[in-house]
Amino acid sequence: MNSVVLSAREFLGFEICKALLEEGSCVYAFDYGEWDSGLYEEKWLEIGRNANLTFSPVLEEAMIPEKVTCFIPLFDYATRMDEESIYFLKKDLITFMKSARDRIELTVFIAPSQLLNDNRDEYKVIYSMLQECMEIIKEQKWQVVYVPTLFGPWQPEGYLFQQILNEDIKDRFLDDPEDAIFITDAVHTLIKESRKGDNKSRFLLKSEKEGNWLLCLEALKKGYKEDRIILEKNLSDVKVIPVAETVSPLQVFRIQKQRVNDFCK
Repeated sequence: MNSVVLSAREFLGFEICKALLEEGSCVYAFDYGEWDSGLYEEKWLEIGRNANLTFSPVLEEAMIPEKVTCFIPLFDYATRMDEESIYFLKKDLITFMKSARDRIELTVFIAPSQLLNDNRDEYKVIYSMLQECMEIIKEQKWQVVYVPTLFGPWQPEGYLFQQILNEDIKDRFLDDPEDAIFITDAVHTLIKESRKGDNKSRFLLKSEKEGNWLLCLEALKKGYKEDRIILEKNLSDVKVIPVAETVSPLQVFRIQKQRVNDFCK
């Protein structure tokens, strides 16, 4: 099976690439050259040389074959919320979708669960990106998968769990404090759902453990208190998909911390 993955070296995009390659898919991975850093080089070593992987630092529709499944992790785009970056990201994405849509059999958007909040002011640009892309491919097959806080190795510093591990807690964080899922479990679930081929479907991935964000926070830093603001989500026409936990959060955080230590050496 052929798959396209955007933001392929970012937190979620990278994990999608790894999972697809592990199952034997051919992956056409795209990222943005201006995001390049030593961190990306370190992460890419985990994949190594793979005959099924084609990578480009620019979005180039001519590289991809016909009838691909295209994964667009808007979740990663949300970590690039500065005005200049998001403007160019949106422009490039819209251009790519217009030129590549005839080659794409199914588009899977992976969006932060905060987009389901009626008050989504902080994510209005991401929401408009999603709406414009869906308008471009409205006659084709698409799915939207909403994901809560994802944690695991290489989690961006905008998330509270990583800030705690870095011992550098900021005034704000990107987490959805209602739920949290280990990124590998989330990716395996969303790929499985994409294989079912449902069209014009919306899903919300939800941990089988109620209140898992708080449980993870307690496992990470006992006694740490965080005032949570949980906004009600509009789940009309959204199917909730439970995600089972395969690794304990404490084990994940140990690996996550080790990655930080290794990279900082």
